[in-house]
Amino acid sequence: MKQLIAPFMLLLVILSSCSEKIKTIHFSPVGISEFNVPIDSLPIPQSGQNLPALQRLHDSCMGVSFAANAYFLRNKDTFSLGCVINKHTMQMVKNLASRGAAGPNIFSMVNVMAAKPCYNKLTDNVPMDSFFRKKVELQLPAQYQPLQNELNSLLNTAVYTTAETGAWTYVELTDGVGKLLDTTTNADLLQYKEAILQPDNLVLIRSGGVTDFTFHLTTAHPVSAALKAFLLQKPFTTVEGWDAKPQLFYLDDTHIEVNVIGYFQVMGQFMKAEMR
Repeated sequence: MKQLIAPFMLLLVILSSCSEKIKTIHFSPVGISEFNVPIDSLPIPQSGQNLPALQRLHDSCMGVSFAANAYFLRNKDTFSLGCVINKHTMQMVKNLASRGAAGPNIFSMVNVMAAKPCYNKLTDNVPMDSFFRKKVELQLPAQYQPLQNELNSLLNTAVYTTAETGAWTYVELTDGVGKLLDTTTNADLLQYKEAILQPDNLVLIRSGGVTDFTFHLTTAHPVSAALKAFLLQKPFTTVEGWDAKPQLFYLDDTHIEVNVIGYFQVMGQFMKAEMR
């Protein structure tokens, strides 16, 4: 009988070790309460802003919805997909795309969905400055400098401005990211894995953005004859710090259209990563 016990106990140990679950990386949604910074430092919509309305336009146009917990609408992308931020400071800790750590694997780990332009308007008055949370000063070519002050004055004192969205784009990281990090031996990816597993860090998993916005402005005063002649050329302008080049259109003496083409990340969903 004693000779049978030892092999039996060995079999139990082997079966027990085989039944132990191997922990893998999982991403879980987080609520606004996870962001422990002042509200004016956090990209969360405040009352009176049109960001919740933009989310509804996204859902309607794309036919897909996600639980966004951050709203950006900056003049350029603040955070890239997969970036790791500290939830207390909102500062980036690590970027998945830095130094190409993920290599060609990154393309198999991203779902991209684009929609045809929906051309949906926000019905409320939306000044460009408040929309982008930045004072928008259009810069004209040197030969048209005398018109620059007049143009920006008309934009800044417009009595009514409506914003219209063009085409939306939705991107998300798939569970392939977790699978890659569970098996990687790449030094950069191991550092990235360590960063996302820190309890104070969050990862941007989903993002929705717009490729162009059009603003229809009703000016407080008629445009001058010189400015009208300039606007009829449908000129492109620049804004300091922007990659996009707004294009101007003359509608009539008190209505100007500003079309901004580029890519504007509007909202995203940060998640926490954990091993389980």
